[in-house]
Amino acid sequence: MTAVIVRWARRLLSVAFAVLAIAVLGVGVGARLAPAAGYELFSIRSGSMEPAVPVGSLAIVARDASALKEGEAVAFRLRSEVVVTHRIVEVIETDAGTFLRTQGDANEDPDPSLVPATAVVGPVQVSLPLIGFLLAMLAMPIGLVAILSVAATLITAIWLLEELERLEADDDEPHPVALPPLAGGNQ
Repeated sequence: MTAVIVRWARRLLSVAFAVLAIAVLGVGVGARLAPAAGYELFSIRSGSMEPAVPVGSLAIVARDASALKEGEAVAFRLRSEVVVTHRIVEVIETDAGTFLRTQGDANEDPDPSLVPATAVVGPVQVSLPLIGFLLAMLAMPIGLVAILSVAATLITAIWLLEELERLEADDDEPHPVALPPLAGGNQ
């Protein structure tokens, strides 16, 4: 019974390690290749767009602000270079240019100031729940250390469980028994 539990625990940890490795590689490579394909990746860090785009989502944004329309979720840069993802509730044409009235889905009121169309990165093409947490962690040294620590812990646990399986298998094998020498006979 114990051998079965150990085997399943090792397999589960191996799958967890594989999923972690694939996710880290996928997000890391995606973050590097996205700009070359005309996209930017953003980690959603507030709940203003919930439930459509929950906290921790990875927002994939097309760098194309040419056809902005009401109802579309867009990412835009504030003067502080912070990127915000909100929905366009109104497109306003003025002599000074095109401006957008935006609002988070979870917010009761529109944003207090208009967004110049020139500040728009582009529309949100898709959002992937929870993957934005991984992107945010990969962008910070402490996050990278945390991911490496989790990977090292998984590898160590897998190795220990493999050793335990090997020891249990050795205990199950018959061992030769040394017979005592015959009494009064040749040795």
